[in-house]
Amino acid sequence: METSELFERYAIGQRNFNWIELNGVNLAKAALPRILLSRARLIGVNLERADLTQAHLMKANLSRSNFRSANLTEITLIKANLTAANLQQARLVNANLSRALLCQTNLTGANLERADLTGVDLTDSDLRAANLTGAILNHANLTRANLEGANLEDIE
Repeated sequence: METSELFERYAIGQRNFNWIELNGVNLAKAALPRILLSRARLIGVNLERADLTQAHLMKANLSRSNFRSANLTEITLIKANLTAANLQQARLVNANLSRALLCQTNLTGANLERADLTGVDLTDSDLRAANLTGAILNHANLTRANLEGANLEDIE
């Protein structure tokens, strides 16, 4: 599927794009709230400043993708692969990232307030100045993660 077809179908009300493959495409500034992209392959996709509010991307492969300054409020990323992704300054308030792979991920300045990070693998990730207020970090792997200047108030 081409990106133009995705936007056309979305514009007429289709939301279910589960299992889609759109590797390396440019979706910067795209407004796709509530889109369903579970098990999608979106490797190396540019979603900088995109709006994916309340989107569902369970078990999606988003490795090496760019989500810089994206609005990912209340997104579902359960068991998603975000290895080496750029989530710098992304808004992930109330996001569900339980059991996701976030190894070597850039989360510098990201807002993860009240995010569910249960069982997340954050090995070698950069969380400098990230807001983790009220986040759930039960069983999270923070091996060699950089938490310098991160807000860790009220974490579980």
